[in-house]
Amino acid sequence: MLDTLQQHLAQIYELDTELSVLDFLITDPLLATKYDKSPNARTIDEKLLVCQNDETLDIALYINRDVLHQLEQDNPFDSLNDNNIHQFWIALEGVSHFNYLVWNARFDRPVSLFELELQAEVDKFVLTIMLLNQQENIFLTRHVLQHLFLQSSYDEQLNRAELWRYIRANYFACHYCEGITALFSQTHKVNQLHNELRRFYRLTQHYKLRHIYSVSQRFRPLSFAR
Repeated sequence: MLDTLQQHLAQIYELDTELSVLDFLITDPLLATKYDKSPNARTIDEKLLVCQNDETLDIALYINRDVLHQLEQDNPFDSLNDNNIHQFWIALEGVSHFNYLVWNARFDRPVSLFELELQAEVDKFVLTIMLLNQQENIFLTRHVLQHLFLQSSYDEQLNRAELWRYIRANYFACHYCEGITALFSQTHKVNQLHNELRRFYRLTQHYKLRHIYSVSQRFRPLSFAR
């Protein structure tokens, strides 16, 4: 499942995936707790564990084994539906974090936690829409923006800084994804869509935020009340 998600993201963004996410995966919650040295460690189903020492970067991706088991029993690539979409997003977010951190590390580019969350939200929207379109699930496709962004809830364990980071990532990702929505429904704009997504992926945080405003104005006016 995770390697399939990684391959799909690599294809969408035209990335070289020299490292397999499976080689860095842990599924034991006790191990995740042991290795999580963050100041506000939380008990959640997915987390990217990072430890940087001098010029080395140690990474592990934790995804709860129960999430992976549910996805094996109800494969979203066969049918993405209301029963598996939450687990699908959990796994996809972890793979997104892993890909984005590793890709930027290859070019010695620093990455903020906000950038990781922003890109993960975009990745969830993009791959969900592409998969639903492929499965011709028109009903669920129409509700992805609202379900993913406007009906989101936040963990009560988050401190103020963490909560603000998630809210900002949700806000900007919502506007970007709404802005590019029209490109998904027009077959003749597939190349434009991929070029847009690949360009966005490679922008630094400052230029990502500027680009979001530009895209939202160019492709579709903002309509969500926030």
